[in-house]
Amino acid sequence: MRHPTSADIPAIVDVYMDSFGNEIFSRQIFPRGVQSSIDYWTRTVTEEMEEEDAVWFIITEQAATADGQEIVQGFLKWTRPGASFPEPDADGYPPEGEPAIAAEFFAKVMGAHHERMKDTPHWYLDMMGVRRARQGRGYAKAMVSWGVRQSEQDGCPLYVDATGDARTFYAGMGFEELGDLKIPTPQGDAEIYLMLRKP
Repeated sequence: MRHPTSADIPAIVDVYMDSFGNEIFSRQIFPRGVQSSIDYWTRTVTEEMEEEDAVWFIITEQAATADGQEIVQGFLKWTRPGASFPEPDADGYPPEGEPAIAAEFFAKVMGAHHERMKDTPHWYLDMMGVRRARQGRGYAKAMVSWGVRQSEQDGCPLYVDATGDARTFYAGMGFEELGDLKIPTPQGDAEIYLMLRKP
């Protein structure tokens, strides 16, 4: 596990596209095999990697080849306590997806985050992904555990907007549900669970 550099951005985007490939919201908003989806996430990761209060990690493996090339298998972005709350993009989403639903989704999720945590300094688990073929190997747990240790040292809780697919994982890491959101999409409701882990 290490901090990424700008050279890792394409691999982080690739991990995102793979890890959320079956997630009901992501697969509609960011269609796979479409350049505009890659462009959106490349721009987003590039900008957010430069944020002063962001702490990024990646998990890598050595390829089983002669050159032993490093392969990024997972990533996570924490935001430090006291940082400004994220603001949703009003536009810029892939036109091949569902841009209006994307704008509504992020506005509701980020609004709920602000409403519940505006008066509480906290570590925000902004985004995390692990390639589907590497899930279950403890990579997500290793990256989240870094935040758990920070929380226990500084007394600030951890907050995450968890997808339905990740809800059980975070519960197993000690997060408790504060509430949930359901955003209608053409393929059914996208579910987000607002979760907090106290130090």
